[in-house]
Amino acid sequence: MARRSYIGIRVIEHDDEGRTVKRALSDLGRDAEPGELATAGPVEKAVSKLLRSA
Repeated sequence: MARRSYIGIRVIEHDDEGRTVKRALSDLGRDAEPGELATAGPVEKAVSKLLRSA
């Protein structure tokens, strides 16, 4: 996950291995309420799942 200008090494390693959250991006904002961040929901879940994977 990126925090400010830092990107966690696991994110870079997963990307190098071709594992990304690209599929979740098509759901970006799908279940968001007006005024709610579009990144909440499916994308956050996909990032969390990616970081938990070995």
